[in-house]
Amino acid sequence: MKKILVITSTRPDVIKLFPVIRQLRRTKDVKIVHLHTGQHAELADDIFQDLDLKPDIDLQIMQPEQTLNQLMTNLMEALGPKIAELIPDLTIVQGDTTSALAGALSSFYAAIPVAHVEAGLRSHDMQNPFPEEANRKMISTLATWHFTPTLLATNNLLAEGYAKNTIVQTGNTIVDAVQAISKDTKNDIPLPYLLITLHRREHIGAPLEQICEALKQISEKFPAYRIIIPMHPNPQVRQTIRSSLAGNKQIQLIEPLQYPEFLSYLKNCHVVITDSGGVQEEAMVLQKPLVVVRKTTERMEAIEAGYAKLVGVETDAIVKAISQILTDEKQYDLMIAQEDLYGDGKAAEKIVNALF
Repeated sequence: MKKILVITSTRPDVIKLFPVIRQLRRTKDVKIVHLHTGQHAELADDIFQDLDLKPDIDLQIMQPEQTLNQLMTNLMEALGPKIAELIPDLTIVQGDTTSALAGALSSFYAAIPVAHVEAGLRSHDMQNPFPEEANRKMISTLATWHFTPTLLATNNLLAEGYAKNTIVQTGNTIVDAVQAISKDTKNDIPLPYLLITLHRREHIGAPLEQICEALKQISEKFPAYRIIIPMHPNPQVRQTIRSSLAGNKQIQLIEPLQYPEFLSYLKNCHVVITDSGGVQEEAMVLQKPLVVVRKTTERMEAIEAGYAKLVGVETDAIVKAISQILTDEKQYDLMIAQEDLYGDGKAAEKIVNALF
């Protein structure tokens, strides 16, 4: 009987590891211990209910206004003893959160092999996204197995010198998750509308203010389109968005959506504007034209295929890009994804098959 420790921390990695946990539970002679750090307690609690997925251990690590140093310290202090107590045969971490790095490092210190799901993503800019680019590079140095979502991610790791026999290209588990969770539903938002998600730490301050100004100008220029913004719990992000956009009749600020409901909003929107990594993938799975308001992205596949635009955070550049998409029907049609950039929905199966 193999004991597998699966570490989650935020809503995105709960969603992306849900298919892996489900596949592992179907695997003979495997015992799963699902440990949730609670790095994003507000958002993750809802997804556990949506997926009927209750962690075996919840560290409830999050504290108000916790710095990255405090978060990392608290994670290491909690995970070290827990891993020593569990003595798993393998630890699985996903993506690039601080919890994933702490889980990989704590396991490494205990001589426990680490499997990294969604390995190999690179923006090649240590400040964008921050601190995720550094986190995932450090996890790569600690991992025994690297499960990559795309050929680009595989090539990134090969270029960095990781052995080919440690890398398995599986596709992204987000495809598995969206296929399992997404339902053919409509919401009650009048069509058409633009769906916006904003949360990046490095955008707090002037960059987020510039993005909000762009949304304000878009609302004035295209009054036929409503703008829907599910607001992230981060108080600094919410304060900037509210102070910039509250009271605009075309812009609807709403509380975070439960994941099935978010997928419904995403499926029925006209265009997606985001600084999120996961939403970039979900938009491609659901074939939605995408505008990425970031200086760099580690998910260049959609940009290179022409299904997404990487426009930065400058107000004029954002307004120009959205204006072109909304006024040029041919341009819009070319941005509807016609290929499976992130796999065939069998990533979890491929990961488990590689491990066992």
